[in-house]
Amino acid sequence: KSQYCGGNNKCKDLLTVGIPCSADKQCVTDSCKEIVAGTGIKACQCTKDGHCSTGTPFCVTGYCKECEKDGDCGKDKYCSPAGKCGAKMGLNAPCGDDDSVCLSGACNVIVCVECKKPSQCDGATQYCDSNTCTAKKPVGQGCTGNNQCESKSCEVMFTGTAVKVCQCTKNSHCPGATKCNK
Repeated sequence: KSQYCGGNNKCKDLLTVGIPCSADKQCVTDSCKEIVAGTGIKACQCTKDGHCSTGTPFCVTGYCKECEKDGDCGKDKYCSPAGKCGAKMGLNAPCGDDDSVCLSGACNVIVCVECKKPSQCDGATQYCDSNTCTAKKPVGQGCTGNNQCESKSCEVMFTGTAVKVCQCTKNSHCPGATKCNK
């Protein structure tokens, strides 16, 4: 069926998604819905992906969109809430608290940053410190947690103090011919 019976009993072509309508029978999709609740303004809406065209192949809440999720957009792109693919942003670009907008996968509410969690850095050689991937510290450097140390051991330097440093756990953590006393 490609037509409907319109006014004056004349055949008219069925309307496509997004075109104003007054009844379901006027639409290719058989779905004429109010665009904004309470306005009375209606348009033909999709009910499945097959109702949409190549450039906007996904039916999302009655409208044909370019994408539904990030995976629909390709490498280094994300799917916006409006259903459009956009290029992911680099460091310090505005991100509106949406991690998917950033190349790094980390948004700190305002801008794209390198990291928000350890898994966003190279865990073998880096840790996440104030949204930046930072090189792990060698033995003797000050620390606040085991994840900051190459040796994975951050301990109080002297009993009775709060000062912590990266400690060796095996000889290979020590410089030169020095030995680890652990």
